[in-house]
Amino acid sequence: MPSLSLCFRLACIALLSPLGAAPLAARDNPFPQIMNWFMPQSNIMKRDFGSIATCGALQSSYDANEWPHGTSIESLQEIDNRLKKRVFFRPDPGADTWTPLTAAVIEGKRKPAADCDDVAVTSAQLAVCAGFPSSRLGLLVTQLPTRQSELHIVAFYSDTDTGVWVFGDTMGKPRALSRIGQNLHYYAFIDDITHWWALRDPKTGRVLTSSLATSSIPDEFARPLDLEGGSCPAQDPS
Repeated sequence: MPSLSLCFRLACIALLSPLGAAPLAARDNPFPQIMNWFMPQSNIMKRDFGSIATCGALQSSYDANEWPHGTSIESLQEIDNRLKKRVFFRPDPGADTWTPLTAAVIEGKRKPAADCDDVAVTSAQLAVCAGFPSSRLGLLVTQLPTRQSELHIVAFYSDTDTGVWVFGDTMGKPRALSRIGQNLHYYAFIDDITHWWALRDPKTGRVLTSSLATSSIPDEFARPLDLEGGSCPAQDPS
């Protein structure tokens, strides 16, 4: 496992520093709130790009380009599929940055570069445009069991009837959280994106995992950690 100093340079997450736990706004939260964590990238993203919990001025373009509407799992699947066809995968060349590519993806006039965090945050904002409540959408920092030196990011939706669904994942299609096949480290809801929580067993300190023990990507695709080039898995999400 990488040291904290090494984690600072991982492409999908920087060094995490514990803060005193502060309660989130009341919500139907499917995850435990064990310890509050500071996530520099999410703070910078909100500062530079504003909130991803609203569609705002993007809504008219979203509607005009006939993107899906409604809060069904089928809508998430279509959003995920269309998004991945409209970006090409490329890790951040330097410091890890999270960039919402929503406007470019909706229009489809150009194919921007994206890594795992860009795909995750963009898919979450697209879901808001479709009508999903931001209070049930969030981001999960995960780890592939076959890649112990890498951290990864996906989007999630907490459905009142069918449970938690993962989407915007460059390592797989939308699926139930129980089938993600990745270790779960940290999470935040997009309407409170600067508040992150550690997903660890309070008795053992170990990270929580999904019900499957294996990764969603074959071992032959694993590669050594590239500290300078980034660590989001080098696979085209389309």
